[in-house]
Amino acid sequence: MKKIKKLLLVLFLCGTSQLLTAQKLEKISLSPSSEEGYLAVFPETPAKAMLVLVGSYGESPEEVLANTKIPFEAAKKGVLTIIPIFSTGSTSLGFDMETQESFQKIVAFALQNHCLLYTSP
Repeated sequence: MKKIKKLLLVLFLCGTSQLLTAQKLEKISLSPSSEEGYLAVFPETPAKAMLVLVGSYGESPEEVLANTKIPFEAAKKGVLTIIPIFSTGSTSLGFDMETQESFQKIVAFALQNHCLLYTSP
């Protein structure tokens, strides 16, 4: 069942990528030894803002993309969208300290690496 779901998701993403050529989709890791990172939908022009979408319990970033058009609509307006991949995985509710720290690291990394203004607290 999971393999069929993943196959359908890949087919969907391949199909929509043909229609949405103005945006660039990229999976970015914070380090080579970690799964922690994010899936990014880049606008065609330099990003003027960033939107963070967090999937629901157990939902992968790819599933988030399959369930909403928000990242692609935002990209059309010059907004970078990131969908975090937490160090604690997708089954975390986000209330624990490790997930909160992972969230902060991901957002700071994205802001610094995509030329958006950011000053550390």
